[in-house]
Amino acid sequence: MKESWVIMLQISKHNSYNTTNKTFWTLITQHLQESHQQAISSLQKRWNFQWHGGDDFQTWLLTSLAPLYWISGDDGENMFELKQTVPDSWQSFQDMIQRNKTDERKLQTILWGCHRLAEHWQLNIAIYNSLLDIFYQDIVNKKDNKRTRQKKTLPSITNYMRTSEDLSITHQLSILKQFNKPMKSLQEIQDETPFETFLRFVSATVQKAVHLEAPQISQIKQRVYSKFHKKCIADLDLQGIENLFQLLLVIGLGCNTIDVMMRIPTLLNHSDFQQKSIAFKKQYLTQHFILLMIYKERSMEIKTLVNRILVLFKNLIVGTSHQKCSKEQYQQNLNILSFYFELVQQYYDENCYIQEADLILLNTNIYNTLLRTLPEHHSITLYNHIARVILVFVQSYDSIKEKAFTVLYETFHDQLYNTLSCLNQQNQQVVGKFMDIFASLTMLALKSESADAAETLISRYAFTEDISLSARCLFITKLISLDSYKTFIEQKQELFEKHVTTWISCVLMGLGTQLFTKQLSKYTRVSQYLLQPRPPDENDCFAWLVLFIENLGRVFSNAPTPTDALTLKLIIGTYFGSLVKLSEPVLSESTDLATMKRLYDVTSCLVRKCTKALYSKTSPNCLLPQIIDSFILPICSSKKPLPEKRKEFIFKYLHLFLNGISSMDLKRDGFIARRIREITNRYFTDISIAHFRKKMEKNPFLMSLGSSCVANPNQPSRDYRSLFLTHIKSNYTQLPQDHQKLTSTLSFLLQLVSATKNEDELCATLEIFIGRILYFILSCDNVKKSEEPPHIRDFSKNILKNISRLTKADSHQRIQNEMLQFVKVHINRYSEVPLKVMETVCIAHSPSVTNIYRKIEQIAMDEENRKGNGVDHELRNALKKLNTLVEAMRKP
Repeated sequence: MKESWVIMLQISKHNSYNTTNKTFWTLITQHLQESHQQAISSLQKRWNFQWHGGDDFQTWLLTSLAPLYWISGDDGENMFELKQTVPDSWQSFQDMIQRNKTDERKLQTILWGCHRLAEHWQLNIAIYNSLLDIFYQDIVNKKDNKRTRQKKTLPSITNYMRTSEDLSITHQLSILKQFNKPMKSLQEIQDETPFETFLRFVSATVQKAVHLEAPQISQIKQRVYSKFHKKCIADLDLQGIENLFQLLLVIGLGCNTIDVMMRIPTLLNHSDFQQKSIAFKKQYLTQHFILLMIYKERSMEIKTLVNRILVLFKNLIVGTSHQKCSKEQYQQNLNILSFYFELVQQYYDENCYIQEADLILLNTNIYNTLLRTLPEHHSITLYNHIARVILVFVQSYDSIKEKAFTVLYETFHDQLYNTLSCLNQQNQQVVGKFMDIFASLTMLALKSESADAAETLISRYAFTEDISLSARCLFITKLISLDSYKTFIEQKQELFEKHVTTWISCVLMGLGTQLFTKQLSKYTRVSQYLLQPRPPDENDCFAWLVLFIENLGRVFSNAPTPTDALTLKLIIGTYFGSLVKLSEPVLSESTDLATMKRLYDVTSCLVRKCTKALYSKTSPNCLLPQIIDSFILPICSSKKPLPEKRKEFIFKYLHLFLNGISSMDLKRDGFIARRIREITNRYFTDISIAHFRKKMEKNPFLMSLGSSCVANPNQPSRDYRSLFLTHIKSNYTQLPQDHQKLTSTLSFLLQLVSATKNEDELCATLEIFIGRILYFILSCDNVKKSEEPPHIRDFSKNILKNISRLTKADSHQRIQNEMLQFVKVHINRYSEVPLKVMETVCIAHSPSVTNIYRKIEQIAMDEENRKGNGVDHELRNALKKLNTLVEAMRKP
């Protein structure tokens, strides 16, 4: 059939243009009225399109043939050989429109035909007016039909779906722009509404008018303005407003002038915005942001439109107070507020460039009002919005970063900081979002080269104690991996040292610091202390901290010059200066056992590895005394005793602290020696008794003396042992005292001498205590057997047996001198009893007595003579008995 019409056209071109051509389309129309019924069946199969009557077929045929010919009025000299200039036949379409304007399906086909033929036929405003009248009636009369209802091609902006791609204002704008593209087949319009196809026709008509510079473009605009006047628009429903907005946009996008776009906000202005439904508000806001995107694309002045949007935003805030609306209204207001935030975010996300006028959207007064009035439990949406907006400027828009930072800082910072200070900082979600915001502001400050502002932000949110440690950790973690941040803090030693201090605190408190640790370890000032050996588990932040301390101590001990040592000493003091203050609340409560363990592990390691770096005679505020007072000697009283858990930790870690403290020069520093005595006075009895009763596996005091028990002890361990044992002798071996305490002391001494492998240290220990040991035996001998306290004699004898381990003559001489001194001191008061004690010694180690027996005998005789009472028979008998034992011991 189509080929037949082509042949007819070829024949007709030999005729005069003024005769045949003028009636050509009329001829087609007349013939179709007679023959379309016979042609429909075969054509449907061939062209795969369903025709339901002559108008359908006529539309198809006209639109199929029209591209083969030029429209009337073109220059015939430039025509292609196969194309023929023919007149249009818009009147036939006018007739079809009038016949089928109530039949939606047929109207859809006719609209498609008008759209396709607008490209080839002359510009015809009458067709545009007729179609506009039809849809005007539908819009104004609010008909519930499918002509103006949205389908999937153009998403409805009244249905707000946060996760939907269709929410994007850029996406909606791109769909509107698609109406400028021609549709090539009827199949392509099957998913469209008649109104959408009408928009395509309008777009094609406008573009043609613009291309031809025809005066009809003004008529196209005025026709819409005259029909949709202010009163008419005020009566439109939600769908009607949306359809009108789309119509105006299509006309505006097709024109090269800005007048339509500038007029749209005025046409759609609603003074009663606050009373509108939530769906209307969302639609109205979206329309303004779509316009804003178009203004930006066309380099139009946006300040007026932005200020109009701000007025809408301000109206939204009015409804965010519980006192001014019902609970349901309040929830709706929060919903629309969230929607507005999403639109602002999309606008900043999807713009190719941002200018200063765009920053007007971030009005300080409006946002501050919202921050003050919005309840905390509903504010997370606002905080998310602020964080996302700031992040947009961090990631893009380099040309305006400095101005953006100034605006964002003035808009958000002060009010957010005041809000944060009033927040319950246990709400990790809210606090975390605040740190996101402040970290993003800091990034923006760094990228905009606002160094002073960046330093202020870092100091405030990374190191201020008003901010919780967990929040500070979050803040730093979000920044520390940035190259710009790394460069910035490495140039500022004080800031860097505070970062290390905060990292130490975060690790000790068990906060999530894996990223913090990983990034900090890349900084040269830290990495030099983390080289070897690496922890088995590289995600174990605590192991990294211990390694850091150990290497700090090693480097300090091996410092090549006093200046280097002093420098590192100051650094260590700075890194760990807040340790005691951080620990005190945890230790006082003694409930968080995991944190207490970390604190004691790290602090004891610090004292062992960096003791000399923690102490200075000339500095009253040095760290070591503070650590001792907090971790080992906390203040307590009968009214407020130490919690049992804290005491357990002290007992468990005491030997480690003592190992560190004992490495100091005790002979030259009376303060440290005094603190050791205080520690001993506080805990020695309790620990010894607990150990004696087997409530403790190991005695921490005995463990602290372990380095002095080896075959070749160093001098500091010798000095510590001497100081400690001298203090024990003076304070824990006096009589009278509770026999249980004395027994535990003797048990401690027995273990110590038994563990001592160095003869000099063994001899020194025995020399210190031999007189007291002998006196304990004397006291036992001086009472009735039934009254003798248990264990005292046995422990004393066992200690005396260690004399046999001495091999040097000098060692024996020193012990024997102490024995003679014992006899000399006590024979006056106890007469023969000291001689009985020497019998016990002789049994334990006979050489010690046999070598000095003659001197003992002389002391006894001198004592008898001193008394002047003649022969002291009891003394003589005791001496004789001792002599007999000595002689017996001398025999092989």
